[in-house]
Amino acid sequence: MYVGNRKNDKTKRINFTISQSLNVKAEKIARDMNVSISNLLRRALEKYIAENEQEKIDLELSEGYKANYEYYSNSQKEWRFADSLE
Repeated sequence: MYVGNRKNDKTKRINFTISQSLNVKAEKIARDMNVSISNLLRRALEKYIAENEQEKIDLELSEGYKANYEYYSNSQKEWRFADSLE
């Protein structure tokens, strides 16, 4: 999963702090996956962003379905008559 286009994206170095315990866990996972800490954290951030974007889409769909419930409900009632003609 990748949010951007690695070949065309310029990179930007960022610095942030994490707790020692989180660092130990991240280093172990990175070692187990045979990737750098930067790569591990990049993947984690990409996954978080993708999940966040999907949550927003799901919420918008849910709100749309709720807003149009009456329309869909009436449409189903109208088709019941047509279905009964078979």
